[in-house]
Amino acid sequence: MTRAQLDKSPADVAAMFDPVAERYDLLNDVLSLGQDRRWRSVVARLVAARGGDLVLDIAAGTGTSSRAFTTAGARCGACDFSLGMPEVGAPRRHTGCDASVIGAGSRLDNLVQIAHNVRLGRNVVIASQTGISGSSVIEDGVLVGGQVGIADHVRVEEGAILGAQCGIPSKKVVRGKGIVFWGTPARPIAEYLRELATLARLTKKKK
Repeated sequence: MTRAQLDKSPADVAAMFDPVAERYDLLNDVLSLGQDRRWRSVVARLVAARGGDLVLDIAAGTGTSSRAFTTAGARCGACDFSLGMPEVGAPRRHTGCDASVIGAGSRLDNLVQIAHNVRLGRNVVIASQTGISGSSVIEDGVLVGGQVGIADHVRVEEGAILGAQCGIPSKKVVRGKGIVFWGTPARPIAEYLRELATLARLTKKKK
């Protein structure tokens, strides 16, 4: 198991928790002799969030702590340093959080808009004025140029490169490590350039 020291990188710290995510809640119960449940209820009582309130639950783990807030009617966004923790917790949560997750080492420029239930992997770079719609997944190491539009339920697989101002329609899978995608709908830049060349030849023939 990876052990995190004070001088470890953020990715190493996150990686320490990912392997235990499936049993994290059980370990909490066992190691605290069940006191973790009481601690969560005490925190919720002290915060006193009610209907209409919005709570940001930092280091939320699998999101178990978030249920204490949503039970009282508040909305809650769950964030954790480990990408694996909220991924494990999402299918069994009934909190209505729909929290988006940003992986360790990712970098977001200004004016980047990320909707609900989005998963950004590790070391993702997103340039300014980009929008990502709900329930999309951007895997590790993806590079996103400026003014890119990503519709809902899209998956951009590991290492893909989205050129500036390209657009990805709903439910599309973008696959190709190291490949640059261009245009709307986004496709490999070689294909995009061939289409431009064909269009130019057709235009020339008409003249």
